[in-house]
Amino acid sequence: MPLDQTKTNYCRVKELENELDSEQRRLSDASKNFRRAERGIKEYTFRQEEDRKNAERMQDLVDRLQQQVQYFSYTFSYTSLANGACERTMPQIVS
Repeated sequence: MPLDQTKTNYCRVKELENELDSEQRRLSDASKNFRRAERGIKEYTFRQEEDRKNAERMQDLVDRLQQQVQYFSYTFSYTSLANGACERTMPQIVS
């Protein structure tokens, strides 16, 4: 093999090694970016799930409070009617 051919082959091998290193760095960067994006998606999904659970808890609380308001409203109305009836009958009994 002539010297020029050997030198050319050596240069080509160095070129290919540099390309390989460059591609490996790009692969490493892409892998890091992928893991970072995947972690972000997991965090976002976790936050979304927590928000959903909190919304359900809040809705349950709202429902219970509305039931209490309805109960107190009913009780107040019933008590007012009962007190009104007592007031109407009391003067009749006293007289």
